[in-house]
Amino acid sequence: MHKRTGQKEALDMVVKTLTEMSRGGLFDHCFGGFSRYCVDASWTIPRTFIKGKFNSSCCNTISIAIDFEKMLYDNALLLQTYLEAYQVTKNPDFEQVSRLICKYLLETLQNKELGGFFSGGSSLFAFYLKISFPHLYNVNRGC
Repeated sequence: MHKRTGQKEALDMVVKTLTEMSRGGLFDHCFGGFSRYCVDASWTIPRTFIKGKFNSSCCNTISIAIDFEKMLYDNALLLQTYLEAYQVTKNPDFEQVSRLICKYLLETLQNKELGGFFSGGSSLFAFYLKISFPHLYNVNRGC
């Protein structure tokens, strides 16, 4: 709309929307790309899958993985939108978001063996906790 008419109000709405989207929970500030959607009213918690596994046979560890689902079509359209907004506003934040979206698309969704891109992917954050049974027992007792 702004491109055709020059309406400042239209540009202001786009700038506000893109700024808030990149600051909120939809945007992956570590690995780039946007999640499909958020699951809370304040748009801070992206759709996630939490997977946990206890392995008693090896070191009494608990592994927890948090998986953020991100789609090619969402990120491709958002990349185009952020690039166009950067061209108009020269806002360095929009340039940085564009670079992080590209990074995600090329590092995660690009099929380097066969060419093309996968339709979706995830950013998997995993961490492992090593605990002992006596320690867990004492924590549960409040000691």
